[in-house]
Amino acid sequence: MLCAKSDLQARGLWAWQRGLYLLALESWNGWREEARRSGDKVAELRSLNALGCVQFQLGRVQRAHALWEEAYAMFEAGAAGEPSDRVKVMSNLALAYFHMGRMEDAQRYLQVARTNAAEVEPELWAHVEHVACNVWLALEQWCEAEAAAQRALALLDETAHAARIAQLTSNIGLTHLERGNLRCARHHLEFARELLEKLGMEEELGYTYCELGRLHYLMGDLNQAAYYGSEALRVLWSNVVTMHKSEVARVSELFGSIALATGDRHTALMDLQRASTYFAQSSLWHEWSRVNRQLDELVRQRGRGQGWGDGAAATIHPESKERLRYFTTLLDLLDSIESLYPDMRQKAELTGRYALRLGDLHGLTPAEREALQHAAKLHDIGMTSLDPELVQRDQHLTPVARDRVQAHPLFGEKILGLFPVPALCREAVKHHHERYDGLGFPDGLAGDEIPLLSRIIAVAATYVSYGLELGHTAAMEELAARRGRHLDPQLVDAFLRMHDPAQDPVVAGGPLRS
Repeated sequence: MLCAKSDLQARGLWAWQRGLYLLALESWNGWREEARRSGDKVAELRSLNALGCVQFQLGRVQRAHALWEEAYAMFEAGAAGEPSDRVKVMSNLALAYFHMGRMEDAQRYLQVARTNAAEVEPELWAHVEHVACNVWLALEQWCEAEAAAQRALALLDETAHAARIAQLTSNIGLTHLERGNLRCARHHLEFARELLEKLGMEEELGYTYCELGRLHYLMGDLNQAAYYGSEALRVLWSNVVTMHKSEVARVSELFGSIALATGDRHTALMDLQRASTYFAQSSLWHEWSRVNRQLDELVRQRGRGQGWGDGAAATIHPESKERLRYFTTLLDLLDSIESLYPDMRQKAELTGRYALRLGDLHGLTPAEREALQHAAKLHDIGMTSLDPELVQRDQHLTPVARDRVQAHPLFGEKILGLFPVPALCREAVKHHHERYDGLGFPDGLAGDEIPLLSRIIAVAATYVSYGLELGHTAAMEELAARRGRHLDPQLVDAFLRMHDPAQDPVVAGGPLRS
């Protein structure tokens, strides 16, 4: 017997659909405990699947995999459930194995999902085929990938599932691109781009922009290749670490190819090295091998005495070149953070997502929004100038060492000043440790003297820091305790409202998504 939908289940779904992942995580953890106490096995396995989705979105693929395996074990132990429950868990496990680079396991779970797919709604069946398409793409089986995408498209209603249709059409464009059919590739990729732009789905556009950049590179139009490559990185920037690292690797490979085509071998080397690292971290070994072959050739050319910037084979417009330089600079800075403080980069990324949501409520201008997006992720870049062991000893610092740690916002501003980063971004980084009561650093600004973007980052960073360690409720209590002292009271109130379903008249339904 299935129980009625839990309030915790509904609250978690509401939060999930709005990108409030820490609230979703806490709500669905509560739902799982509630199901265990009541002995409702169906609710428990559904909560496990939902929790896996949140952990996956937070970039914790191993934790997501463990939760989905636990749900699968419940099926194996005889737990009841709808066919759709089994298909969701199987396809999610396939997705996890795909991101772990274990393609044979991914294919095995996809096969299990397909045996039940005819019993579920067409949208979920299409989801299974979409995952299968991605697996075939990773295996460079272009015909099989296109066939899976076409099967998914045949199951979807054009009006209700326009976004997924655009994603699948991008995949079909990629299969044509890889097979050298550039005309068909352009047709499908442009269709996907136009549809996603019409829908306003910025984050989904990153993949399509990247493939359009590769297409124009192959067509010999370096300016358009650079434009689409930088546009791809702009929209992928929101989630580089947790979800989009493999796609950013492809963009970096594209940047390296453009640099090589213009004779800038030094930049090509840096971009291709990043692509190699990101592909390896994403367990995409086919792509890693391809990029390393290019790197080996570059090294051999240098060994034969060829310079790194001699005899450019092509030219690129200065504006396109500046766009490339700007976005590769941002990646370099993020890489610097991750190399010294791996956990800090993931916190910075989540801080960026929450800061943007809060900034959108405040009605920022496009220029302010872009500056906030970059500053929120880079707000602790000044920490890269400190000894990591010094930072880890934070509770036992000498006065001199503490002063140095507290100077990291100034170091951050100076580091960003070396690159083409907007003044709004540098200013936001410099003042993100100011306090609303004037007792912060480095300049002791108070109230509205503190730049708005810095105040937004302070709220988001406080929430993420406590939320990742102690959970959503503890983080919200900390925000309330700091309201009016450390943090802008109006921004804290807006952040609290942002997490209150009672403040949102629209509560959408629908199946859980991986």
